[in-house]
Amino acid sequence: MKRILFSLISSLTLSTAALAAPGDTTVVQAHPQTSFLSYGNFDHPVTFPSGTTSYRKVNMTFTLGKETCPSTEQYCAQWDYTVRITVMTPTDTFELGRFITPYAHSSYPNMPLNWKHDYVFDVTDFYPILKNNATMRIKYEGYSWGFTGSLKFDFVEGTPPRDVVSVKKMWNNSFAFGQTANPINNNTAPISFTKPTDAVYAEAYHIISGHGSDDQTNNCAEFCNKWYRWMVDGNNVEQRNIWRNDCGVNWVYPQSGTWVYNRANWCPGDVVFPIVHKVPASSLTGASFNAGLEFQAYTSSNQANPPSYTTSNTLFFYKEFNHTTDAGIEDIIAPSNKDLYFRSNPICGEVKVKVKNYGKNALTSINFDYGIVGEPAATYTWTGNIGSMENAIISLPTIPSFKTITGNHQFKAVITGTNGTTDQESHNDTAHSNFTAPPHWDKGNFIIRMVSSSFTQAGNASKWIIRDEAGNIVFQKSSSVASQVNNDTIHLENGCYAMEVIAEAGYGFRFLTAFTPGSLTVRQYDNNTSLSLPKYSPGNANLAGDFGSGFIQEFVVTNSEPLPVGIKKWNNDIQMSVSPNPAKSQLTVKLEGINDPQATIHLKNILGQTVLEVKANQAENIINISHLSAGVYTLIYESNKGSKLEKVVISK
Repeated sequence: MKRILFSLISSLTLSTAALAAPGDTTVVQAHPQTSFLSYGNFDHPVTFPSGTTSYRKVNMTFTLGKETCPSTEQYCAQWDYTVRITVMTPTDTFELGRFITPYAHSSYPNMPLNWKHDYVFDVTDFYPILKNNATMRIKYEGYSWGFTGSLKFDFVEGTPPRDVVSVKKMWNNSFAFGQTANPINNNTAPISFTKPTDAVYAEAYHIISGHGSDDQTNNCAEFCNKWYRWMVDGNNVEQRNIWRNDCGVNWVYPQSGTWVYNRANWCPGDVVFPIVHKVPASSLTGASFNAGLEFQAYTSSNQANPPSYTTSNTLFFYKEFNHTTDAGIEDIIAPSNKDLYFRSNPICGEVKVKVKNYGKNALTSINFDYGIVGEPAATYTWTGNIGSMENAIISLPTIPSFKTITGNHQFKAVITGTNGTTDQESHNDTAHSNFTAPPHWDKGNFIIRMVSSSFTQAGNASKWIIRDEAGNIVFQKSSSVASQVNNDTIHLENGCYAMEVIAEAGYGFRFLTAFTPGSLTVRQYDNNTSLSLPKYSPGNANLAGDFGSGFIQEFVVTNSEPLPVGIKKWNNDIQMSVSPNPAKSQLTVKLEGINDPQATIHLKNILGQTVLEVKANQAENIINISHLSAGVYTLIYESNKGSKLEKVVISK
């Protein structure tokens, strides 16, 4: 049951309702929808619960939206702005979460004026300070109109993983990086903490991102990869790079700016994910310890206006775990219609769920019931190892009806047991998702045309790979030659397939006007009808190919027809082994149960060029490769019974 307990749209304060059962949710509307008209702080009073109820989870949701800008506003929602969400209590101030707005110009079809996105932050451990009267501050570090925001909290009743004994602020500010007169390490020097008597664990929660640019060489701190160290009692407990290297797989794309560039622990449009560091058990044996951050040495070329790291750091003290074994489903990644998971949905193959271990003991097995709502559930037992308070993405076998359904459906996953026994907390064991069925590609015969961009070169290959349901590669093409045209005709039997499209440098087949774009199309062989690739072409021909690092398109082949003349069938039942691999001077290709005097073996380089072709009319075929350069090759066996593919590495 969900109830809206507090709403402070005006100055009215509502009284606390009666306690509800575990799992019930109390909603606190903490900040009404606000237009961000300029750089600055946007404050609003809030009344949280009194602190007398136990909550197993507290989520904070910031809803980002867009609005029409004045005609005089030149850069409406066109830049990546920092948004910091802070709670100000009568005694202290804590940053609860941070994200960066996307480049969201309204000319982009995926960024219309009615676009909205929820940024969800788990702030359960802040519960001791999220009570009674406070002020919520949204700091919008932008210089133009275009964005709106609102804020709410969901308090879910129940038993938390650990009771928080104390919450202590360490730092909450932006500090110059590389300024000799004010070294950053002076601002994050070790602080002494007294351990509460009933505390068993202590962990630090760091939100840190780099901003500003000092010169074209280093581009610190936004575009330079530097490290910091978590220091406890003078010891380097952990060293981490302040860097995100995956902006090319950003969930929101394309954007109207440099969204694919990797940055100092953030990507445009995404959350600045907190980093959690533990205080070693050895430092908790005494009455006190000290902890601080130590940044990598650096001297900025711009001493008057140096770059900076914006960091907020909070230390939590905890009691013992409330459960020894407690697995919770955090989210269903696939199948799902969430925009966060657009790159890997819809699916006809493996189900993927995100699980967190909320118990003290490691999770070594989890039992699942899962399936489409309204159909009999499938069961699966996962085995592995997930440490305490760690997350993992778990793959579950596909559902057969994924290959036959169409339209929209609901999916459900349930944890029915952990570590061979009943899970100790049932309220986080179930999750649902809404999803759309995968597309059906009819007849099984297709022409794939890939034109590489002018930016394609060694180290930035354009690729497509098609895998069957078991994950075997059945077809692939790679090109490292600029503006190269590749046409491939393929045949697929009925079943589920995944087509992965890759741009190794992370710039897609198109990026702004930086180079001559490439292209990718899939067409029906018999009538040349173009098949939809929504992740490649986002509704605007001028943006086709602007997908960053890549995407996966799953599809179901139906009504597969006999092969047209000239198309060879890939046959994964062919028993073939290739050794040694890697190889230097020769390869041995062994074939079992095949007798075709017309069979051949082709070896292709990464450009798709055939560099070697030999007859394969024996059970054991010895192939001389001493004249070939080191590299990765594709060995293809072709016969009247079908074909087989194997990746081969030649080393010298």
